[in-house]
This record gives sequence, structure tokens and C-alpha cells, in this order.
Amino acid sequence: MLVSLQYIYQKVMGKSLLLHYVMEDAEDAQFNAVMDVFGDCHVEYLMCFWHMLKKLYEQGKHMTPAKLLMVAADVYDMHYATSDSQLHTQKTMAIRRWMPDPDVAEFGKCFYRQWLTGLFFEIAVFSNTTSFCFNE
Repeated sequence: MLVSLQYIYQKVMGKSLLLHYVMEDAEDAQFNAVMDVFGDCHVEYLMCFWHMLKKLYEQGKHMTPAKLLMVAADVYDMHYATSDSQLHTQKTMAIRRWMPDPDVAEFGKCFYRQWLTGLFFEIAVFSNTTSFCFNE
């Protein structure tokens, strides 16, 4: 599908399609497809906040409602951080809160691995600069 998109864009616009941002849900297949077709572009991967919240509630089923609320509040605080330093402060505070708690630690490890480090922790500043979005 991406090959077709690139082909049509080339025919209609008369130039190559260059991607700068891609919003994904942290699936290897999606990442590989983009790299196969647009590997020559410098692409910044943005996490889909909806997918991340969906995973939070799927993996949070074993938590008490109060602990799930705490984790969700931490995730929202990170998402709506107004600066890079605030985002990193929120991230550090959340991880310190989650890891000692046996009911939350497993989720915290998974969240840290998938959403807070590596490929999908690129920071995207929205044009209105009211929030930062970290990507899966």
C-alpha cells in the first residue's frame, strides 16, 4: 500500500513523497513497512496516544481502580507536559512511583520498555506548543 501511495504521489506531484512524521502503534510490521518504502527519509515516529491508552487499560485490568487511576493520571501528565524538561520530570516521577509497587511494577516495566525508551520516545512538539507527544 505504501508503495502505491508513493507511486501515485510521484505521478500526480512530479516529485518523490518525503515523510517527516509517521504515527504508529509500536508494531514491528508497521515500522518495517515504512522503512522498506521510505527508508531514505529521516522519519520521526510518533506514538499514537489512543493505542497507548488502550494498552494501558488492557494491561491494567489486574490493578485496583485506584492504582489504574494513578497510572492513567501519570500517563496523561506526561502526554500534556508543556516542555521537554517537564516531560522528563513526569516520566522520572511516574517510574519511581510504579516500580516499588508490586501491583504496578510489571506494567511499569512494560510501559518503560515500549513507550519511554527507544524508537518510540521521540518527542513531537505540536505547533501550538501546548503539549508534547511521546510516541510508541
